[in-house]
Amino acid sequence: MINWFKKLFSNKTEDAPKVEESAIRHWSEKTMGSTVKKVGVPRSVLVTAKAKKAFTKTELSKMTKKDLETLGRKHGIELDRRLVKSKLVSQLHKKL
Repeated sequence: MINWFKKLFSNKTEDAPKVEESAIRHWSEKTMGSTVKKVGVPRSVLVTAKAKKAFTKTELSKMTKKDLETLGRKHGIELDRRLVKSKLVSQLHKKL
C-alpha cells in the first residue's frame, strides 16, 4: 500500500502514456467548437450591399443590430447599438 501512495504522489512520468499536444483539446472546444470568432462583415450585409445601393426600411429591419452597425460603418456612419433597433433603422435609412 505504501508503494501505491508513492506512485500516486510521485512526479515520475515514466509509467504515464505519452500524448501528443495536438491530441489534447480543451473540453469546451469538444462541446462548443472553436472559441475563436471571426470578426468581419456579415454575409447578409455583403449580399444585399452588392446587389443594391438603396435599402428599404423593411430590409433594414430584418437585419440584426450588429448587422446594422456594420453596414453603417461600411458607409461611414457611426451608430450606437444601445439605442432601440427601430431608431437605428431610421437613422441608417435617412443617411443612406
